Amino acid sequence: MKRLSSVLLLLLAISTLHAQSEVDALRYSYQEPLGSARFMSMGGAFGALGAEFSAISINPAGLGLFRRSEVSFSLGLNEHQTQTRFGTNVNQSDQSQWNLNIPQIGIVGSNGTANSDWSRVNFAVGYNRLRNFNEHFVSAGYQTNNSLLELFAAQANGLIGDDLYDIYPFGAGLAYDSYLINPLDSLTEDQYSSVNPYGRFSARKDVERSGHMGETVVSVGAAYQDRLYIGASLGFPSINFREKSTYSEFDLETEHELDNFSYTEELRTSGRGVNFKLGAIYKVTQHFRVGAAWHSPSYLSLTDSYQTDIAANYRDGDQLRSESPDGSFTYSIRTPARYMANAAYVLGKSGLISADYEYVNYEKAKLNSANGPGEEYDFAVENSAVQTIYRSTHNVRAGFEWRVLKPLSLRCGFAYQQTAFDPALTDVNTNRLTYSFGAGIRKKGGYLDIAYQRAAWEGEYYHFDPSIVAASNIQHMQGQAVVSIGFRY
Repeated sequence: MKRLSSVLLLLLAISTLHAQSEVDALRYSYQEPLGSARFMSMGGAFGALGAEFSAISINPAGLGLFRRSEVSFSLGLNEHQTQTRFGTNVNQSDQSQWNLNIPQIGIVGSNGTANSDWSRVNFAVGYNRLRNFNEHFVSAGYQTNNSLLELFAAQANGLIGDDLYDIYPFGAGLAYDSYLINPLDSLTEDQYSSVNPYGRFSARKDVERSGHMGETVVSVGAAYQDRLYIGASLGFPSINFREKSTYSEFDLETEHELDNFSYTEELRTSGRGVNFKLGAIYKVTQHFRVGAAWHSPSYLSLTDSYQTDIAANYRDGDQLRSESPDGSFTYSIRTPARYMANAAYVLGKSGLISADYEYVNYEKAKLNSANGPGEEYDFAVENSAVQTIYRSTHNVRAGFEWRVLKPLSLRCGFAYQQTAFDPALTDVNTNRLTYSFGAGIRKKGGYLDIAYQRAAWEGEYYHFDPSIVAASNIQHMQGQAVVSIGFRY
């Protein structure tokens, strides 16, 4: 990684000592091209096409193109693989995780009118998945002179041992109770050192995440002279996220009393929010159409529940363990707005080509206090980190469908999503590229679609404070198979 400024390192270091950070702002602002099988097989490029339930979360004007009512349901199987390299060490680990999920379910009511201009007013309600959080990775390697215990000792400096658990019950207090950090001497009881001072050790970080982010939508769309289509959608995002991470150090200095210790953190985040979307589609000709959409920021109310514990094993056989109390914190996040432009060309009854462009400025994400008793934290440091680390992005999606044999169609697509991180701050290319393909059978009374989507991207992960420890490089590969069924009436 390129050398970060001292200001950025300070922001990152402080954020690791607080449960909520700029990481949360990005986690709940980022979205994946998920939904029905037809939608996913074409890379999510449905902004100007419409008549597909998942497209409502992209451009709600597409609801106006439905000519019949329908009910649809999708079932997906998600796989996430990771390959991790820690610093300059050659140790690598491969992990994979499978997860069964529902990426989309919805109902559309198509209603004709007596007005010759406004021929249809359609309504829809349902659910679209926006992101899967499931992943598991392990980062391991050898380190020297940069133990996590040094961070706990620095956290404890200036405090008397009896006060540590009350002030830092999730960090230094646990290390003190387990004798992993101790006063320098009887005369300086407020200064601490670790039981592994400047030693060699083997480090391992095991991280397992699960959960999802989805959106319930209530939408209305209308068709004007079957040429102009407008729509609006009220979205209710929901979040369920879990993370369990265990960091372990195995002391390689045999003269030290400590053999090994592990520090485990558990986090559960749940919450809901609201957003609003507007969109329009215009048929320039019978074959060529364009569209545009605006997504308001999502206003999310979130609650974090968390707990930590430390287990220490000494060479004389002593085993010590200390657990934190159950912690809870309620806060809010405002995600950035999204701006989209869409275009599609319909090749008669033979096929179609579609493309979407999306602009998102992740600098606009913001964390806020819930303003409850004892929860007036101002998030100034975290919001400064958001503006320092993140940037605006330009994303594109494209898809192609060809009817090879009535009623069978084949499809393919891709999506390119720029990284939210300022490229000046990292050498790692964290842009995300997604490929997809699929097929479908469509008849008057319904349809059956299948799709497979595969995404690849690179990332960095720090065991703890990035000013102390080197980054792990993580190669991500995520695959998802989806089957959708729909009935028209």
